[in-house]
Amino acid sequence: MFASASESLSYHKWCNNDLENYFIFTEENKGKYVNFSWSHDNTYIAVVQENEKPIILSSRDKTNMHHVHTVQVLDNVTNLAFKNHTKKIIAFGNSHGDVCIYNTKKRDVETKIPNLKTPINSLEYSVDDQQLAILNDQKLILYNTENYNQDLSQLFHKSLCTTMKFHPIMPNQCAVGCLNGNVVFWDIYTSVKLRHYQKHSNKVTGVAMTSCGKQLLSGGLDYKICLIDNLMGDCVFRMNLHQPVTTMDLSPDDKLIAIGTEDGSVYLYDMRNYLQPIYRRKVHNTAVNKIKFEHGFVGNHEVLNFRKSSISMGSEKEAELLAIPKIPPPTVQKNEIFEQIKRDLMKSLKLQMDDLEGQLIQHCSKFQNFLDNEFDSLHESLKCKWDIFSGDGAQLMQALNCGDTNKSCTTLNKKK
Repeated sequence: MFASASESLSYHKWCNNDLENYFIFTEENKGKYVNFSWSHDNTYIAVVQENEKPIILSSRDKTNMHHVHTVQVLDNVTNLAFKNHTKKIIAFGNSHGDVCIYNTKKRDVETKIPNLKTPINSLEYSVDDQQLAILNDQKLILYNTENYNQDLSQLFHKSLCTTMKFHPIMPNQCAVGCLNGNVVFWDIYTSVKLRHYQKHSNKVTGVAMTSCGKQLLSGGLDYKICLIDNLMGDCVFRMNLHQPVTTMDLSPDDKLIAIGTEDGSVYLYDMRNYLQPIYRRKVHNTAVNKIKFEHGFVGNHEVLNFRKSSISMGSEKEAELLAIPKIPPPTVQKNEIFEQIKRDLMKSLKLQMDDLEGQLIQHCSKFQNFLDNEFDSLHESLKCKWDIFSGDGAQLMQALNCGDTNKSCTTLNKKK
């Protein structure tokens, strides 16, 4: 399941080969929904509308989302992000360059980051919650959430930074999309650019990485979605849509791509067969500003038939998932976070093993059918030749003279 934000906040459920608008939330006489963020257990969703205070909705019952709390601490909020492992902490950023970290339990500001002077374009926590990443002007700013007195780290770009995404497992890797069409892949621990891609001719509006780190997705206002091989640096597949891409997200199980466009349409692609969308519909009346899957979303294998992936991808993915860089020694609180990461990793490995099992069964079935067909063909051929030898002498001499057994078989069968 995932949500999309435009003139309304829509919650979508993929079921029976169709996407249901499971629930639509809207408030009368208020602006468009510009951003939202799920809590770690998907029971709450923080939402912001144009020129309005952020609100927190209860999403325990997806058919009856309701208002819980209005956050009054910051005006002109444009971006927000829940921490990944708690629903008590949300980061807010506004158009004036203010960023604050809000405690939902105390309903008060926990800490405030010095004013950055220019609008906040994006906020996101790393998977271990140790870093809060802030996109501001041409900078990726990193705020250490465990050392409030530490200076902000800044990674500079040649163009305005428009979107970003942390790696879903590796906390040191972050991809940043820019106004000039560039995508920069950073190691935030060492401040080193791991990759630099120029795959778009216009503003990049969405980036995402697969759990194995092998593939990176990017979308932009140039109507394109690029699937990039992160090892080779090549764009292995490019989708050209009919509208500019305004937002996109990849499901946590790496199997679905959700895309929002300027005309309010929502596309859904299967990562194992991305030549055609498995769903496309105009859901909103205006541009889709944000689209995001729930945490821990797992696709329905029977409905979406996701067992058609290649065997090579599964084995490579498992190998690369195990090659996670070492992280500095954790505290007691970090241990809990890493245990959760470990559980998520094992779930991902199990999912890949299930895929491999399904592929093996499918290939064995195809091989059995192939053998059956070959034996049937051989049997028919031998039977035909035996019929020739069991016929009269004239037919045998005719077959030997023409050297065409198949033709002789045909003639013999006609005479019979």
